[in-house]
Amino acid sequence: MSEFKKISDDLSVAGQISDEQIPELAAAGFKSVLNLRSPEEQGFCRMKKNKQKLRVWNMQMYR
Repeated sequence: MSEFKKISDDLSVAGQISDEQIPELAAAGFKSVLNLRSPEEQGFCRMKKNKQKLRVWNMQMYR
């Protein structure tokens, strides 16, 4: 899994994660993932809901 940098007790940052890493994140105690990649980019996380109840937010950035 990607390395994480803990910013505070409620926020960590990391590089791009994959759909397969969602269960690992949930097991580590994460509750949400904020995905900043666009759907056209390789590695875009498409999973929005999962049985681990980890929420993935896909945010589209506009210029």
